[in-house]
Order: sequence, then C-alpha cells, then structure tokens
Amino acid sequence: MDIRRGLLGLLLALGLYLLIKGSLDVFSFGRNTINTDPILVRVSGVLLLAAFGTAWFGDLGLVLFVTLLLFAVSSLVVAIIRGVTR
Repeated sequence: MDIRRGLLGLLLALGLYLLIKGSLDVFSFGRNTINTDPILVRVSGVLLLAAFGTAWFGDLGLVLFVTLLLFAVSSLVVAIIRGVTR
C-alpha cells in the first residue's frame, strides 16, 4: 500500500511540475536551449494529473472535468499574463 501511495505522489508531483513548467515556458519559448512545445508540456501535465486523480478517487468523469478545468484556468492565466506584458 505504501508503494502505491508513493507512486501516486510521484505522479501528482510530476503532473503539477509539467503543468507549471509548460505555463512558464510559454514566455521563453524559442529562447531556451531545449525547444519543447509548452502546450504539449502542459497537456502532458494535465494527463498525468488525470491519471493520478482516476487512480486516487476512482471517478473518471469528475477527474476529467476537474483536470480540464485546471488546464483551462492555466491557459487563461497564461493569456492574461501575455496580454499584460505586451
């Protein structure tokens, strides 16, 4: 049981890291040495969070709704910050 919790914690941490990293990389895309598409990084993070939520809560519909809402909010925050910094 402890191994399962550890793996779920790792999945949660990696998903949040990718979501935040993708949101921040939008502003430095093309200037960094490793050119990864920030949207793909954010989508990967959301998919990992969806996998974590499904394994933890067991309700796929609710988890997908919450993770898609999280992705939409992060996209909105990125768009607002981009608009403010222009």
